[in-house]
Amino acid sequence: MDDPDVILPSKPQSVTDEDSNAAPSSSTGKDLRNAGQQIVKQVLQQHGDQPWRYSRLFFLSLDTPRILGEFDIPYTRLISRINSKAYVLRIYESYHALAYLSAERPDAIIVTDHGLLDSGHSAVLEKVKSYVRGGGTIIFMGPGRFSLGLHVDIDNFFRSHWGLRWECGHQCRANVHLNRRMPRSSQPNLREAYVQMAVFLKNVAPHEALYLPSTDFPTTTWAFAHNPVEDLKQAAVAFAAVERGWLGYIGDMRMERGSDEVIIAMCGLNGRGLGDACWNWDGATQETQETQETQETQQTQQTQETQETQETQDKQETQEMQQTQETQEKQETQETQEMQQTQDTQEKQETQEKQETQETQQTQETQETQETQDKQETQEKQEKQETQETQETQETQEMQQTQETQETQETQETQETQETQETQETQETQEMQQIQETQEKQETQETQETQETQEMQQTQETQETQETQETQETQETQEMQQTQETQEMQQTQETQETHETQQTQHE
Repeated sequence: MDDPDVILPSKPQSVTDEDSNAAPSSSTGKDLRNAGQQIVKQVLQQHGDQPWRYSRLFFLSLDTPRILGEFDIPYTRLISRINSKAYVLRIYESYHALAYLSAERPDAIIVTDHGLLDSGHSAVLEKVKSYVRGGGTIIFMGPGRFSLGLHVDIDNFFRSHWGLRWECGHQCRANVHLNRRMPRSSQPNLREAYVQMAVFLKNVAPHEALYLPSTDFPTTTWAFAHNPVEDLKQAAVAFAAVERGWLGYIGDMRMERGSDEVIIAMCGLNGRGLGDACWNWDGATQETQETQETQETQQTQQTQETQETQETQDKQETQEMQQTQETQEKQETQETQEMQQTQDTQEKQETQEKQETQETQQTQETQETQETQDKQETQEKQEKQETQETQETQETQEMQQTQETQETQETQETQETQETQETQETQETQEMQQIQETQEKQETQETQETQETQEMQQTQETQETQETQETQETQETQEMQQTQETQEMQQTQETQETHETQQTQHE
């Protein structure tokens, strides 16, 4: 029976979240027992005067929000099958779980998510562990979020809390078969084989593995569809004894019909629990040959039925696989289209960015070329100005040099003229002297001839001539002095003029 009408009691104000997640004290233990008795009372009232006719199944979903309704999707068919044999109680909070387990001992606990791995639910985990060790049955389910969430810490969880060496193995779709070393005479409803999409376990002992992967069906992993799973010892369904109780694991992610039958068998809803059949297992059945023959006939019938049902299921599964493949292909095409669109947009953006960068580079280059041209023009202008200035300076220097050369030539010419004049004058004076000497010689000769007769006259004449000579000489000397003074005056004037012109030119 389902529990939609069960109203769970509210948590007392005296009990905080830390109290409900920690080990219960004496005061909180009384509150938990009272709350658990209220839950049990409501369940008994729903089932009238014959509550013993129903098994008690406790679904524990500590990490599943009740509002989302995630619980109902994979378990709808299972609950409809067990409604006539058991009532189902769903609990989502640790306080209600502790309260229920304090007042009631269910026939089985089914864990649908990985809430027990949370350190905040350690008190619930300890309560569940004591329940299993005292003879209870717990089943960890795959279709919720348990197997995916447990993937991270499954090794430590099973080893530290339950003493099992189980570890997470492959995640794949495979055809699994019932372990033929497992006694199954008391569970005729278990299928010989069916297809699962499951999270497998490795390091499972042979007597603990209930369903193993088969070689007659292409076994592939989800992440690498072309690589077959080679380890056929990994278990899709496992069931092991933990002290006086039992721990089951079902890795089926889609809750196939065969997994429903496994859960019913593990919970003991067929009259005899799966654990009861496994207590006496020693690697081979200890039943009589008659029971074995009956079992074989039953098994042949079951195999025929299972083959027929399996064929129908295979058809359904192939159709589902085709649909899933089509949806996957559509998704892949959409993703490829989106990827192409994103690539196109990225390429467009990259081309735009490249164009912008090219334009900016071109503008920068044009600016740089303009700047270089301007610099070249300014440099050319400066060079032209400098050349003009140098030419002007050269011309001025040349003019100055020509003027200086002209002045020097003029001075040289004047000096030469002066020297020539002086030489001419000296020659003239020498000639005059020579002439005078010659005249004197003649006169002396004449006078000597006439000395005797004209001594007196000669004396007089000599005196006169001497006087005239003296006067002439004085005149000539005066004239020579005057000419020299005039020449010196001219030279001084010319030198002054040259100095003045040079000063004017330098200025």
